[in-house]
Amino acid sequence: HEAGYPEGQLKSNVEDMSLYLQEMLKGLNGKGHLLSKEGFETLLTPQLSESNFEERSEFEFDDEYNVGVFWATSAAGLVLHNGLMDGVYSFLYMNPKNSIGVISFTNTPHPSYGDIRSQLRSFEKGIMLLDDNQ
Repeated sequence: HEAGYPEGQLKSNVEDMSLYLQEMLKGLNGKGHLLSKEGFETLLTPQLSESNFEERSEFEFDDEYNVGVFWATSAAGLVLHNGLMDGVYSFLYMNPKNSIGVISFTNTPHPSYGDIRSQLRSFEKGIMLLDDNQ
């Protein structure tokens, strides 16, 4: 077995992950097909209470609090999952308020990756503003 098995062995690409993320967004809105409505609720509902944590990070991309089954909910209300193994870093999030999902893959968590993630979030917020102005 390789180090990190089985948690880091998902092999995919952005196109296939976008299909998965689209299905998760549908499930988040009660319209998914992969699982029953109850199955999506179990998958996406935080499974731990505040008593399981010493404090809550206010970082909008923190996936260490309100952990569900595979997915977490950040203080900003984003449903997300981060992944890190040697040679790869992945980041997925869904915003339940506007049904926008974001996927990012990179070879390594370079120090500038936080800037990239922030730019993606700014882009998402810009889309929300466009929708609000129409």
